[in-house]
Amino acid sequence: MGFAGRRWTTMLSKDESYVNEPINEGGLSADQADQESLSTVLDRILTKARRFTRAEAGTIYVREGNILRFVAVQNDALARRLGEEELQRRLTPEPLELSQQSLAGFVGITGRTLDIPDAYHISSERPYRFDGALDERNSYRTVSVLLIPIHDPARTVLGVLQLINALDSRGRPVPFRPPYEYVQHSLASYAAIAIRNAQSRTAQVPAPAQEEAHGASAASAQPLAPIGRRLGELLTSYQLITNEQLGRALAEQNRTKDKLGAILVRMGAISEDQLVEFLARQYKLNIIEIPDVLDPEVLRLVPAELTRKHELVPVQRRGNSLIVAMGDPTNLAAVDDIAFLTSLHIIPGIAPPSRIRRAIEQAYQIPAAPFEDVLTEAESKLPKFEIVGSGEAEPALDLVELRSVSDQAPIVRLVDMLLMDAIRRRASDIHLEPFEGAFRVRFRIDGVLQQIMTPPKRLAPAITSRIKIMADLDIAERRRPQDGHFKLSGADLAVDFRVATLPTVFGEGIILRILDRNASTFDPSRLGFNGAGLERLQEALRAKNGLILITGPTGSGKSTTLYAALQTLNSLAIKIITIEDPVEYRLEGVNQVQVNEDVGRTFATSLRSLLRSDPDVIMVGEMRDVETAQIAVRAALTGHLVLSTLHTNDSAATVARLLDMGVPSFLLAASLRVVLAQRLVRMICPDCPEAFDVAEDSLVPYGYRPTGRGTCTLFRGRGCPTCNNTGLKGRVAIYEIMPMPSTMRDLIAKAPSIDEIRRAALEHGMQTLREAALQKVVEGVTTLDEILRVISE
Repeated sequence: MGFAGRRWTTMLSKDESYVNEPINEGGLSADQADQESLSTVLDRILTKARRFTRAEAGTIYVREGNILRFVAVQNDALARRLGEEELQRRLTPEPLELSQQSLAGFVGITGRTLDIPDAYHISSERPYRFDGALDERNSYRTVSVLLIPIHDPARTVLGVLQLINALDSRGRPVPFRPPYEYVQHSLASYAAIAIRNAQSRTAQVPAPAQEEAHGASAASAQPLAPIGRRLGELLTSYQLITNEQLGRALAEQNRTKDKLGAILVRMGAISEDQLVEFLARQYKLNIIEIPDVLDPEVLRLVPAELTRKHELVPVQRRGNSLIVAMGDPTNLAAVDDIAFLTSLHIIPGIAPPSRIRRAIEQAYQIPAAPFEDVLTEAESKLPKFEIVGSGEAEPALDLVELRSVSDQAPIVRLVDMLLMDAIRRRASDIHLEPFEGAFRVRFRIDGVLQQIMTPPKRLAPAITSRIKIMADLDIAERRRPQDGHFKLSGADLAVDFRVATLPTVFGEGIILRILDRNASTFDPSRLGFNGAGLERLQEALRAKNGLILITGPTGSGKSTTLYAALQTLNSLAIKIITIEDPVEYRLEGVNQVQVNEDVGRTFATSLRSLLRSDPDVIMVGEMRDVETAQIAVRAALTGHLVLSTLHTNDSAATVARLLDMGVPSFLLAASLRVVLAQRLVRMICPDCPEAFDVAEDSLVPYGYRPTGRGTCTLFRGRGCPTCNNTGLKGRVAIYEIMPMPSTMRDLIAKAPSIDEIRRAALEHGMQTLREAALQKVVEGVTTLDEILRVISE
């Protein structure tokens, strides 16, 4: 019934529909189903169905000929009373005969949904009856029952989804009510695919066919690809990628946890359009051509935060159905979230992820006038400041008038646009810099400064004053540096700004550090660690005591790695206290202390006091002095796990730096668990990668070990609107992790030199920063030029 491969277009009137015939409504992620049995998949679907309907219990039956077999069964009330193991034993009876006399049998035969408000009071005119035997044996009372057929697109019933006792806010059983049925039909379609694919695991997948003349793909007549076959195996069987490319992609997936398809596209093994066409055939989904302009009423149904989280965009509403373009249409959680939010039946289709990202950016941005228009308006409404000679490098200004101007609409709009533009571009810092005849605005994006605009110099006092007002700073004080902060928050916005002023000879400059909580990831597995490195870090974090040090220059991502480590440790059983200057991100469940030297709250004094607070884990933002370092080392030896940072070039230099600071070598040797040096490198833009070959010998000077193939395939970004034509977008960390076996501890106890420490660490298998960076180049994550920019040695 489906027509996979046909493209939906929007060259229709408002009354016309995208769809004129039924399509397959969903799919299961092959990556998930590869590792899970049918019962596990159905159990998860049942859990979601119960969550949406507030059902106390539920069952999924699978039809096998003339019987219905229990595959998934859940009951919260009995589980609390009997325990899960006993519950499964009691509630897994013999298969149910397919008969219209039972509720599930009736639904299995007729394919109709049953919504029964009172199971024990069914009209005698109905052919079915509720069997209360299970209730009687288990002292349970069934009230309401909702049964939904699980069928394929051909309407063949494959099973039955049964939900029992919808609960009200007080936990009392009540009847099921719409729009639950829409939600459950969506979930039931996923269950159908899981059952059908599980039944056809041994079936051969036919080769792809050419599109038919009328746009319907021959794949529409093919059975769904068995969920037991991995995406990579399917792509190799169709000769779309080679086994070598698959091996490299799987290794990268194991390291980054990214989707296999995205990795293959990033590597250049397959184009995005090829992958989309292939997935459309395999899952019998439609390819959606996303229009340049989307209906605002449809966009309002799904918040921007959800579209970015799941990489999808709503395209059209048709009655009680919503057509959604998705980069991964097998994302069950995404479909469920939107269905629950909108109470609509979700029809997923597939579209290139890059096109979806552009559509989200265009559809959900706040309409605003161009910078040039706002600048012109701001300048036209700016009064002539009276400049009073004061003998200073910067003239004095009329502060009353300055405050008035900084609060005027054009200046407010201009500053707001700057802030939002910085967030949209993923900038980490905003630099407002006055010069003799100009005023320059630069953003630091992925670690590199880029000039954004040059407003007229006359606007500089008003712009800087506006930001100082937002940060609650003294606009009259322009001779001394000031520090402050403010927040921007909204439905899908949670951003902190740290503000620092800098008096210069040509006026007051301002630097804003942007801390976007939504954009930050505190999952160690997503930061760039390889398998062995991640295991070493996790092993150190599992220790009850010791010292974990992270080192690198400013802006190398040390704080993010620290927060990721803390998030891993964060639990109700562990007390974590941090000392930070400043506190960059608020972590729920973590006691965070802000250094304040004005009142004598330094790293050292705070560290001393918090040791009396019975912590399990201590995080010291930075070891700035001898006293802090010595207290931290002693804390690590007295039953605390201590995490901190240092500013050194590599792991070996960290040990030497602590010894130079006066930390006794025998204490350092006993306390160190692991030393981790890191850098951040920019990644190749996922929307414009291209492959090229280089001679292996040309990479040898950078630490590459030739494999004998003669050439090596590397990647670079061509440049596109997504990456602002730089070919690079986003950053990933590279790590040098120095292990601490007993021989290394013995060496450190002798106060060795940096060279001795480095040689010993290499003998124990340490991968240097340069080697780790080169591995990222060979894997197609970054470029050779980028690692040479970041790693100088």
